[in-house]
Amino acid sequence: MPRSILTKAGIALGVVLAALVVMALTPVPRATPERCYTVTGRVASVTTPCCLDVSIWLEGDTHCYHINRGVEQGIDVAAWHQRLAGKDVQLKVIRRNWSPLDRNHELAPVAELSDADGLVFTVMEKS
Repeated sequence: MPRSILTKAGIALGVVLAALVVMALTPVPRATPERCYTVTGRVASVTTPCCLDVSIWLEGDTHCYHINRGVEQGIDVAAWHQRLAGKDVQLKVIRRNWSPLDRNHELAPVAELSDADGLVFTVMEKS
C-alpha cells in the first residue's frame, strides 16, 4: 500500500477520534424551559450511585434520571426515597446532544422534579 494512502487514512482516523472526544466531553446544556422535555412516572427508587449524584429510577423505564452532584446541593437521598418511592412525579429533563459515552441517552439530567405536593427540586433558569 502506498505511503500517502496510509498517511491520509491516519489523518482521517485522527480527525474522527478527535471529534468523538470533543462530543464525549460536551457539557450538559443550561436548564431552560426551551431545552427541557417532560417525563412523568412512578418512582421506583432514589439512589446515589457515585460522585455525589442523585439517581431517580421510574417504574418501567430504563433511563437513569440524575441530578448532577445532588448530594452537594443538599439533597437527602434517604428522605427523598422515603418521600417519593411509589409516587407519581413529573420530571423536566434537559435535552442533550448525542455522545459516544451515552449513545442511547440512558442518562437523563433532571432540571426540575415535582410531585402531587408541588415543586421538590429545580435548577431551571428563566429563558
